[in-house]
Amino acid sequence: MFAETIQIVRLAWFLVFGAMLSTFRNAFHLTRTTPGASYLHAATRERVILGVIEALLIVAAVTTTMLLHGADAVTAILGGLGPHSLSGTTVLPTALSGGLPDAARTTASVGSPVLAFALAVLGVVLAAAGALLASAAKRALGALFTGNLGVKENHVLITTGPYALVRHPIYLGVLIFTFGTGLVFDRGVVVLLAAALVPCFLVQASIEDRIFAAHFGAEHATYRARVPAVLPWPRPR
Repeated sequence: MFAETIQIVRLAWFLVFGAMLSTFRNAFHLTRTTPGASYLHAATRERVILGVIEALLIVAAVTTTMLLHGADAVTAILGGLGPHSLSGTTVLPTALSGGLPDAARTTASVGSPVLAFALAVLGVVLAAAGALLASAAKRALGALFTGNLGVKENHVLITTGPYALVRHPIYLGVLIFTFGTGLVFDRGVVVLLAAALVPCFLVQASIEDRIFAAHFGAEHATYRARVPAVLPWPRPR
């Protein structure tokens, strides 16, 4: 029963992933400015370098998830044939029979369908929460949203909604989504890739803060003193 239910939970993750891709479909222009936008301050080179690293980590996380999940599916299909279904010989190589996927599990959920189900449910909730947070932050920015690191003409410092929680809620949302993905598919390697995103986002956040501080001055200093950068805790005192 749990195995079938987990597949439904994982299907829900694919729906969340598709919705998130749709929301951020125009966020992958690493060097091109938004049409019609004029940037007063920009850090294009840093954005390209960090964007490539972050894209590689996210693609690696998603690709690893798909490949290992596919290995599980092949294992299930071949396992259903029986160990002696082809010419009386064993047809399951060690990697497909569970060795490779099991080695990448996040916890001792191997052999524990209840724990695997609990992790999948927790993961899809986290993934959905991360996607909602990132999407809400993008909506709060409106026309100010861009894939570049910079300040546009007539730029306004957004400090409400998700931006009252952290100064860079889109980064936080992507982190939560990626960690959740690792739990949905029970893959420790995906969680590690998500952890590798943390320093990238922290560096990118510091670059944005530097640009915003130069442009907004005291307004940004007050905001920065009140609201943390990427992780909501600890709060500034």
